Amino acid sequence: MVWRETVLMDERLRFVVECLSGEETMTQLCAAFDISRKTGYKWLERYRELGPVGLHDLPRAPLNHGRATAADVVERIVAMKEAHPLWGPKKIMARLKRA
Repeated sequence: MVWRETVLMDERLRFVVECLSGEETMTQLCAAFDISRKTGYKWLERYRELGPVGLHDLPRAPLNHGRATAADVVERIVAMKEAHPLWGPKKIMARLKRA
């Protein structure tokens, strides 16, 4: 038996094409491709919105970091460090707290 090498994007595109042809139900297609129905509907929706580009994996990193320093504070820290290159983080934080 010969093993067929497949690419993930080709398989997703083939799934969407077969789904849009309407010959089989979503349940049958998802079982044939060994994916959940939720994933099948997700790929189909992304394809309808973005085309083939929508079938790529999306980044999983959060868009907002809860503990990130505010942009205006970062600007003030950088400006103070540029004005006083020999000052370390303790002195800069002390000066910012006083200001």
